[in-house]
Amino acid sequence: MKTITTPQAAHILGMRFRTLDNWVRTGLVTCSQMADGHGTRRAWTVDDVTRAAYVQAMRKNGVSTQQLNGMKKSGTLDHLRESHLEKERMHGEKFAGGDVHVVLKNRLLVIPIRPKRRAIEKAFDALEAGLSPEPLSYDDEPFAVQVTIDRS
Repeated sequence: MKTITTPQAAHILGMRFRTLDNWVRTGLVTCSQMADGHGTRRAWTVDDVTRAAYVQAMRKNGVSTQQLNGMKKSGTLDHLRESHLEKERMHGEKFAGGDVHVVLKNRLLVIPIRPKRRAIEKAFDALEAGLSPEPLSYDDEPFAVQVTIDRS
């Protein structure tokens, strides 16, 4: 199984190392091999980076870190990530992606999550060949739907 370092994973995701490191330390994302102390490194697999890419897509489309942490605590975030990851594994290039629906105050945010796994696999291959991969793009446009939430 190929693995990469946290700085390489951050580059593929198009984010700062410190942000990804913070997400790991707070439990928002995980990697296959955690650092065991001073001088050790985390190791990221394709699946690990893909799971982080789903979080990054939601973050870039208006879901706050606080809301993501709430989804993590309730188990919703893990369920969304695992179901998308399993569909990408099963269907590969044929998987068209899906939408994540998040209620923010009085609006429903529909975030299109396009497949990222294949792009991440290509980035791993580029790194193995000694090349610098392009960061992932997150150009999917979310759309908001105004809803009334009945609190009774």
